[in-house]
This record gives sequence, C-alpha cells and structure tokens, in this order.
Amino acid sequence: MEFLDCWTPLTYERYCNAYHGSYMSFVTTPEGKQIRLKGKLKGIDNLYLAGQWTNSPGGLPVAVASGKFAVQRLLKSLRRDINI
Repeated sequence: MEFLDCWTPLTYERYCNAYHGSYMSFVTTPEGKQIRLKGKLKGIDNLYLAGQWTNSPGGLPVAVASGKFAVQRLLKSLRRDINI
C-alpha cells in the first residue's frame, strides 16, 4: 500500500479560502428550500454558470459537478457530442 494524498479542513481553508475549512457552502435544514440554478442567465448569451453556490447543499463536490454540467450545456449549444 502506498500513501498518495491526505487533506484536512486546513487544506480546504488554504486552497479554497473556505471558512473554517468547510467544504460545504450551505447548511440544509428541514425548513430550508433547495437551491438550484438553471446554469444560464436570461438575456446573456454564451454565459454558463458553475460553482458551489449554484446548487444546494453546495460544497466542492457540487462545484465540480456543476462545472461538468456547464461544459455539457456549452457543448449542447454548439451541437457537439456531449458524452463526457
């Protein structure tokens, strides 16, 4: 077995400027509303949104996924193959 990588909350704070090392951007509560943006803004062509604030509960994994979805929207608008 070989050790490859390790991270701590301090890693998230150092590399992502996350508050107290948090990897999540929202706290979900039973009364809370799910946040989900479409990834496009009306009236602005060729702008695709991605990031940890576009979907709840947010966080770094959500930011990566929203980046993938933004690329898929872009490729679809260009009528290219979207199998990524």
